[in-house]
Amino acid sequence: MNNPRQIAPYLYSQRFGPRPPCFARATVLPADGNSPRRILVGGTASIRGEDSLHLDDLQKQTRETFDNLAHLIRAAIGTPSESVNGMTPADVSRWLSHFQNLRIYYVREADRPFIESRAAEAFAPGCQIEYVRADLCRAELLVEIEGLATG
Repeated sequence: MNNPRQIAPYLYSQRFGPRPPCFARATVLPADGNSPRRILVGGTASIRGEDSLHLDDLQKQTRETFDNLAHLIRAAIGTPSESVNGMTPADVSRWLSHFQNLRIYYVREADRPFIESRAAEAFAPGCQIEYVRADLCRAELLVEIEGLATG
């Protein structure tokens, strides 16, 4: 499953290498019996199209990442007629509330308190969040999030 705000990885330009990357932004597992539909979300960051956005601005990268997560969940379980842009803060909150588990990667240890506070505001209180300091796939990115959502 692809994020409507981002180019599918197999369509990336050659500036990312002679062969396009091979990954899924998300995988939807259907409901079965007592289990709801599950959405396995791959690493999501401040990328629109195929371009990294908000270089060196942790606040904006974090907000863009949350927006991308919300758009991805809406694409997985929402109605296809909804716009890919212009989501209200209430809409972002509604879609982010579907997350049950997250792993948040960050580059600089000094950024963790900011990211933790924003995640606490953005995701449901019951969402389990693990924080991992790591280098990310692109040097200009400061935060990346993967997780499990239901819906």
